[in-house]
Amino acid sequence: MIPTQKAIKQTFFEVKRCPLYWRDPDSLIVPEKKRGKKKDIGPSLFGNNYVYTACETYEALVDWDHQRFIIPVSLDYILFTHEKTYHLGEKIVKDLFTSSDQEEVFCYVLRQSVTGDIVEYGMCTKVMWHQPELTGGWVPTVTMGNSYNKTKKLTCQIGFTERELGLNISFKHLSFTAGTAHSSPKSGGGLEEEIWIQIGKSRHKIFEYIQAFKEMIKELQTQRIARGDFLPMFCKFQGFTKQKLEKRPGSELSRLWRIIEETIERICKRFFYNGYSMLLVMADYVEKNENNILSGNRYVNLGNWVEDFLEARKKPNFSPHDYIGKEAHDAASWLETQFGN
Repeated sequence: MIPTQKAIKQTFFEVKRCPLYWRDPDSLIVPEKKRGKKKDIGPSLFGNNYVYTACETYEALVDWDHQRFIIPVSLDYILFTHEKTYHLGEKIVKDLFTSSDQEEVFCYVLRQSVTGDIVEYGMCTKVMWHQPELTGGWVPTVTMGNSYNKTKKLTCQIGFTERELGLNISFKHLSFTAGTAHSSPKSGGGLEEEIWIQIGKSRHKIFEYIQAFKEMIKELQTQRIARGDFLPMFCKFQGFTKQKLEKRPGSELSRLWRIIEETIERICKRFFYNGYSMLLVMADYVEKNENNILSGNRYVNLGNWVEDFLEARKKPNFSPHDYIGKEAHDAASWLETQFGN
């Protein structure tokens, strides 16, 4: 679902650094009441009958809009807000994929944790999104990531999204990610400057990746895969074996079987039985069933499969059926026996 501007702006809640106090467990005292005032206990705070002393090495990161404590941070921690992350993404998209600063940037996906402390914005140009035929159905995208709880660096990943199905993919050898922890970069500049430095060093490679990606898609489209090899190929991609599947709950496997079979039928009906459809089946499953924004590698395996598959395709007498291997075939046969009609 395309995020609304309201949903995007809700991720821009104000976050502040505040003094952090620790409670001395041995400081339980009874306050003296004089003229209605509590006993003066000097530089420390008093609350719930305990003394609270200011911490000299850490501060508190606080969601100011909701008055929620997020995490203690060291004094060298650099706060970079989600709002800055979003606007940095806009600048990067315009710099890489537009010829005019007037072209609009489009946020096609928003992912965030329950508290909103972790966020990802998927972005591209509005022209590319609404006219995917200009790029063969796939749109080069920028995914910006950030967190307040130190579980995710400030990151910028260049990848590709299949416009119609909304699927994402990145490649081990055809991908670019810039990132920096929330502390002073080695370059000596700020976090945003560090991201730009990394992009600048790899700018020429980014455009080479885009061209190579288009050629990969064409190659996949020309490789026929038999209908009966789709489930075994999926098992190979997931690393399923008969022994591993037998240990999983039947209800889980029944759902898996149903999802994969429905996905294969839906995608192959439109794109036919080939390597490209196999990629879309895998990507669809990852997008809908493994959508965990804490996992930065959730799409990397897709790219690894494509590269491995196309490399194997160069060998004489290549056969997708043989490429799959016995273990994956056995796993698929077991699934069909247990849950097939």
